[in-house]
Amino acid sequence: MSAIAPNDGVRQELSPARIRLIIGGLMAGVALSSLDHQIIATALPTVVGDLGGLDQISWVITAYLLASTAVTPLYGKISDILGRRPVFLTAIIIFLIGSMGAGLAQNMTQLIVLRAIQGVGGGGLISLAQTVIGDISTPRDRAKYQGYIGVVVATCSVLGPALGGVITDLASWRWVFFINVPVGIVALVTVSSVLKYVPQQRVQRSIDYLGSILLVVAIVAFVLGLFRGPKQGWDDPVTMALIGGGLLVGVLFVIRQRVAPEPIMSLNLFRIPNFRWATVAAFAVGFASTGVTLYFPLLLQAVKGLSASQSGLAFIPETFALMAMNIIGGRIISRTGRYKYVLVSGLVLLTASLTLLALLPVAAPVPVYVLGTVLFGLGIGCTTPVLMLIVQNSVDSTQIGVGTGTVTFSRAVGGTLGAAAVGTVVSSAMVMLAGANAKFIDRSPAEIWNLPTAQRDGIIESLHISIGFAFAICIPLAIASVFFALLIKEVTLRTSKREPDPILMDIPIAGVAVVPEPPMIVRVRWYRNLRKPRA
Repeated sequence: MSAIAPNDGVRQELSPARIRLIIGGLMAGVALSSLDHQIIATALPTVVGDLGGLDQISWVITAYLLASTAVTPLYGKISDILGRRPVFLTAIIIFLIGSMGAGLAQNMTQLIVLRAIQGVGGGGLISLAQTVIGDISTPRDRAKYQGYIGVVVATCSVLGPALGGVITDLASWRWVFFINVPVGIVALVTVSSVLKYVPQQRVQRSIDYLGSILLVVAIVAFVLGLFRGPKQGWDDPVTMALIGGGLLVGVLFVIRQRVAPEPIMSLNLFRIPNFRWATVAAFAVGFASTGVTLYFPLLLQAVKGLSASQSGLAFIPETFALMAMNIIGGRIISRTGRYKYVLVSGLVLLTASLTLLALLPVAAPVPVYVLGTVLFGLGIGCTTPVLMLIVQNSVDSTQIGVGTGTVTFSRAVGGTLGAAAVGTVVSSAMVMLAGANAKFIDRSPAEIWNLPTAQRDGIIESLHISIGFAFAICIPLAIASVFFALLIKEVTLRTSKREPDPILMDIPIAGVAVVPEPPMIVRVRWYRNLRKPRA
């Protein structure tokens, strides 16, 4: 293993103007992925009305999540080897190919496949942007810059649902995919121009192809089994083979990562307590977020009778809440160097929002439902970027790509499994509760509201209860995320770009802790000294 661009363990100094230029380029790439994710949400009910297949609605989201989840760790590893710029540009191009194809899809199966291609590209956009932030900034400044990325996500969250609703009402749902083309061209030009300034310790390493294949097979097989179960039965041989095979291959993947010379996911990082608990909390947050992401637009349109445009506008308060917490939380952490109370507060708000949405009756006015999403936005706004910050502050600079990819992967796995679990429960509940009216569930919200009163009210009631289940089953994961966050140790963030101080490893030896630090120097400190926050 030989270094291509060594810098003695210290990052090159970049001027503030150049850092702002790089951050601007990253924001363009993030906007591409975030805008698409938000636009599709309000268009989904209309897509179902056009292509059919309400029982497959969650697959439109899940296919994207599944593909992006499987490739996210690869982007971190490959970008460590080839550099951030070429890998980032490749991700954008793949994303645009999938977008064009999705806009031309003629049935739900084609749409799902092409959304998966989008996911292969999208899996690298946000995680690589966060990795580059780790390359160019100090740990304390990362909170501020992560906040800027959060503002982009929040802005797209404001524009996305509203824009998706307007496009769907005035043109066609297909244009929610076609609009990615001009946005993508701008992102390509911008990212290509600015990422050449990013300093990086590129290293000649091999790629664990076997591990990559095992990871993809494990995730795809397991999730396919989860979705097949409700329709074909959990005792169906194919279903059991998919789930059992996915679990078995997952075990093989873990074994492979323990022996591979250059693993995709360094399991040794999980011996760092803060890295471990932040990664597990990210999984729980990813799972807990799926209920609102997948089914709140359907609730507004099918249950409350709003148009696609109106439901998009109903997301604006949530997005402003998310945007505000990204900025405020980032500023607080940047000034104080403290993050734990911001994280725990956000997770408590996330739990409160899911509880409120799950308990609201069908007659509750729309503003009360919007209040639930505002709490959701506040919670996510001071949760996701903080978890990323904790992970990047816990690993060596040469492992920022792997560390960032791992925590992003963990959150994506949570979202993917959450979408599968929530989609399975909601689809089954809808069919069971609708009874004789189940044949009308596949219709668009407008068609449902034009049905005779008796049929319409029965379908609306069954949809409301089923969507309530979507929120309810996410609550335990939100509570678990609070518990994991409480296990994270508060470590004062540094203001230097030099290598991190030694990180406490979870290896107790006769009352002391072994603390590795680069370059492979081991020191021993008493636990009582390590309990104090370290500057």
